[in-house]
Amino acid sequence: MCKSDTVRLPPEFDDLGVGILLHDPDTGSILDTNERVEHLYGYPAVELQTMEVSEFIAPSADFSQEDAIERIRATAEGDSHAFERQIERSNGEIRQVRVRLSPTTLGETTYVLAEIRDISAYKARERRLRLLSRVIRHNLRNEMNILIGHANQLKNALEDASLADTADTVLASAVRALSPLPQRASHRRASREGIQRPLTPASRGDQQA
Repeated sequence: MCKSDTVRLPPEFDDLGVGILLHDPDTGSILDTNERVEHLYGYPAVELQTMEVSEFIAPSADFSQEDAIERIRATAEGDSHAFERQIERSNGEIRQVRVRLSPTTLGETTYVLAEIRDISAYKARERRLRLLSRVIRHNLRNEMNILIGHANQLKNALEDASLADTADTVLASAVRALSPLPQRASHRRASREGIQRPLTPASRGDQQA
């Protein structure tokens, strides 16, 4: 932790598992940090104190120093803020962080505390899960389309009415499996409530026969 002559964080902040920046509520300047944020950003505290927030924001992020100061001033007035940002470490590595700004009082003066959590690993897992979900849905859809095709062929080839009904049931189940979740939920609700689908002319003729 940097030993500033003006204001500094309590030593206990160095034991936290999150990065801490202490900001001037008017200028947004970094007044002090804990050890965790030095490791996360890759800069020593004395250097961080000379930097603007925009200097360690990733170039792809649409976030300026003016944006940072505006949020810091709003927080000092009582409005907490939480958001996600990409930062660029001293070695050029990009990391995803979640930032929470909150007002704090040291002595009799109000400052703004920024809690910074590294969520890069979480975001990477989230991307992998989304990709896996798309692959599974794609493969399932392909397999179900094959099943529907075979069920249709089987239904058309069968002369026994009971076997044709069984093929029809398989076909209907496969079609429902491919339908979006909300649509499937409405089908289940309709079945529980005893609601029947309106008969088409073709199906009405089948029943009369």
